[in-house]
Amino acid sequence: MHRTHPYRHQRSRFVKNCSLFRVAVTTAALSALVVQPLVLTPAAADAPGVVKVGVTAPLSGPGAQSGLAVRTGMQLAVDQMNAKGGVTIDGKRVKVQAVFEDDQSNAASGVSAALKLLTQEKVDFLIGDAFRSDVTLAIMDLAPQFKVPIMSGEAVAGSISKKVAADPKKYANFWKGNLSSDSYAYSMSTAIEELVASGRLKVPSKTVAFISEDTEYGRTIAQLTGAAFEKAGWKVVDAETVALGSSDFYPQFNKFKSMDPGLVMGTFTSADSGVALVKQFHELGIHAALAGIYFPNRPEFLSGAQKSADGLVWATLQYDPVHNKAQRAFAALVDNQAHQKATYDIAAGYDIMSVALAALQKAGSTDVAVVDKAMLGLNYKGLLGRYDFDAKDHTVKSGPEHMVWPVAQIVGGESFVIWPKNLATHAAVPQVWLQGK
Repeated sequence: MHRTHPYRHQRSRFVKNCSLFRVAVTTAALSALVVQPLVLTPAAADAPGVVKVGVTAPLSGPGAQSGLAVRTGMQLAVDQMNAKGGVTIDGKRVKVQAVFEDDQSNAASGVSAALKLLTQEKVDFLIGDAFRSDVTLAIMDLAPQFKVPIMSGEAVAGSISKKVAADPKKYANFWKGNLSSDSYAYSMSTAIEELVASGRLKVPSKTVAFISEDTEYGRTIAQLTGAAFEKAGWKVVDAETVALGSSDFYPQFNKFKSMDPGLVMGTFTSADSGVALVKQFHELGIHAALAGIYFPNRPEFLSGAQKSADGLVWATLQYDPVHNKAQRAFAALVDNQAHQKATYDIAAGYDIMSVALAALQKAGSTDVAVVDKAMLGLNYKGLLGRYDFDAKDHTVKSGPEHMVWPVAQIVGGESFVIWPKNLATHAAVPQVWLQGK
């Protein structure tokens, strides 16, 4: 079990530094929520002094970089709420305790971790899984057995939403705290189509080859994005999968060279895999445009890839503290409290925990039916977008008034949003290895 507070020695300074982040709309939203008086629930009676939020996340293994960052963001959200007295349950302020369990990026381990949190820790709210789609798909089947609200974090697989929509009664207390993989497919395919049509991105042909990690996340995104490209008139010439954490793509790239695709797209959650992707792509001189999903969010990617990353088109740049005032304030808070550089994963962890706490605060109860009703009526403005849930599949809504996934490009060692136009912070630039060819 991982219960060590990631920055306990900093806690005494927390209240003094909260003012730094109060410029962000997230804090204001939490304090403005309406408390509804409700009857005392058994969960609250069993643990009168604390509300427990359990979290499964990859704290070791190939997903640990992201999992540990998510944990940092979640603990920040808990500390910030506790600095204000905690959440209001049955008319009284109650402190929040986050309890973390390691899923090791493995579905079976994730279920064991979730069961431990539900049966031994007796958590009032479960975030499971905080990161992986395949682990979430396993954990969500616990929902009918336990009268506890369960919400996933960064998981995006569209199959999660489909399971809820297909059996809403079974998954009545399960919620998906992120957009689905079809939103990735829409953003990337639409952005590339518009960039190609405008001449800002050159592709030798409208053919695409995918290389993805062999996870629910990687496979689903490649499948849906390929379908979106085909609908727009492109041809998918290959779709390769490799083991999670892989860094040797020479066999796949040599195969691609014989196929001569116009676009190569890689989907990885590991920064090391992303570094290997761009370096080996250029080393082999592949004559194609290059795009990626997720891995440029990891700060280790740019430091490892260096100039090989320049020109890469990628999704999605939701966290951009250079150009977003609220996110810039959050970055300062993370630096001050956790002595870390804020990342997308830290921001995502902060947001998803804040959503859970906002739902508990809105419900004023830990009763699952009341919390579920609060989740359905939630309209929470977080760091990464607005969190409100669709009634049919319990998934965060996508769209300009809800949450969008911008497409970015790395220019001069820095990422800029290039799509959609209303969010763009830089114009797209040509990928230099295709110039004059």
